[in-house]
Amino acid sequence: MGRYDDPSVRRNIEMAKIAMAGTSNKLGVAACDFVLADVYFHRGNYSESGALYARWLPFLEGQSAEMELLWRRRMVDVAFAENDRRRAARLSFVLLALALRVHDLAATHKALRRIGDIFRADGDSVTAGALFGLALSGFTLMGIHQARGDCLIRLGDIDRERGEFKTARTRWAEARLMFDRSSQLRDVQRCDERVSNLEQL
Repeated sequence: MGRYDDPSVRRNIEMAKIAMAGTSNKLGVAACDFVLADVYFHRGNYSESGALYARWLPFLEGQSAEMELLWRRRMVDVAFAENDRRRAARLSFVLLALALRVHDLAATHKALRRIGDIFRADGDSVTAGALFGLALSGFTLMGIHQARGDCLIRLGDIDRERGEFKTARTRWAEARLMFDRSSQLRDVQRCDERVSNLEQL
């Protein structure tokens, strides 16, 4: 967990929150709760994290589309972490609709990738693969390395399930490069583990 377990993190957030409240900066207070919700999420306290995100959503609707997108993306993450596929699906489609409405390309393609996750969890790897491929194309145009890696590792997993091991290895190698470029060391390790497991088959 690293820095998320440091007691000073929660204390500093609460101090910032008090300062924001003292100046009647409601968006600032919301931002503090957003950071606190992230801390809860990384500690595995998904119910507390989700409750904080949900608390501020009504206020953010119509206030700041950018912040609302951030909140909704995190709520989707919580739903997936809690393995609540029905809620994850509903929230992902709402996120997609909002991203399209405000013309946010990055959020649009992240929503597409998440919807792909839902189809894959339901056993529809064909639709999932198409959505991951679509998201990958968008992230490639935008030059977002980590998001490209997220799509590639998923596509490689589908290839492995189909017995297309050579293609899977190629996808994971490319995903590893993307994660390395974006300094995502844990994801680099995930790619290495997949290749290692493949070599043992």
